[in-house]
Amino acid sequence: MSGWLCALDASSRWRVGFFAIKLAITGLFTVVLRAGGYPPVESLALLCGWQSLFLASIALIQRQNPQSSALTGWDESAAFLGIASLVRLAGAAFW
Repeated sequence: MSGWLCALDASSRWRVGFFAIKLAITGLFTVVLRAGGYPPVESLALLCGWQSLFLASIALIQRQNPQSSALTGWDESAAFLGIASLVRLAGAAFW
């Protein structure tokens, strides 16, 4: 394992791995939507935005502490929201 991943606790490592899986699945759905004729930038931003809302809702229902020392659903939600924002920004700047 790399240094920063070893520094995390077990639940945070699980969250990072699960986040990577969710991101890969989101990318696959974007490819499928692209094959269906949808623009890839907007599709990826939309899917990441929905994932962010979904994760924030779950974190709220489970009453997860957003200031926890371990990674929570709030952190995943923020990461997906950041990806959605960056994709929108890059799409506006370059396409």
